[in-house]
Amino acid sequence: MNKYLLLWNVALTLLVLFVFIQGGSNAAKLTQLETQLASHQQTIETMNKAINDTSNTFTAQTQQIASLNATLGNSITQTSLTLQKYVQDYVAAYFQAVGLAK
Repeated sequence: MNKYLLLWNVALTLLVLFVFIQGGSNAAKLTQLETQLASHQQTIETMNKAINDTSNTFTAQTQQIASLNATLGNSITQTSLTLQKYVQDYVAAYFQAVGLAK
């Protein structure tokens, strides 16, 4: 019975030793994965900041475009009114020159 107990203790010792050796190689892999994770997190944070900056830029440019659009609309309206007044004055002057004015 002592032989079987001795064999059982040797087998368990080898099994425990194998598990520790495997655990040691996994620790190196775990460290590598943690390093990669930190690198990926930094990349994600950088990309998130760039996306937020781009979004803020788009918002500012959209507001500028809206302002320019309003200014352009006002300019077109003003130009149209000025042109209309010019044509009315020109036609009135023409009819007055040819003597057809009322």
